[in-house]
Amino acid sequence: MSAAALLVELEAAGVRLSLAGDDLRFQTRPGVRIAPFREQIAAHKPALLAELLQRQIIKVVTVEPADFDRAEYDRLWTLWKAQDAARATPMHDRNPHALNDTP
Repeated sequence: MSAAALLVELEAAGVRLSLAGDDLRFQTRPGVRIAPFREQIAAHKPALLAELLQRQIIKVVTVEPADFDRAEYDRLWTLWKAQDAARATPMHDRNPHALNDTP
């Protein structure tokens, strides 16, 4: 399953993921538990981070020229490069199961 498809599935179930620095944060609709999705989120965490960051970058660059925020673009691009470097790091050097539980 692609990260984009998983995000759609999670949204439909009432779970919204967002970036929290270089980690994931989630919010749920009232009464929705994250537990049934935790394993799937952890398994796809690097792809989810990349997808969410890519969406933010696209949002920042698809504005009128007068509204372009260069500082925000540079911040997001730096995060993208850091994620790119992390993706190049062997999986045993990272913890793919970490998930920020702070709502």
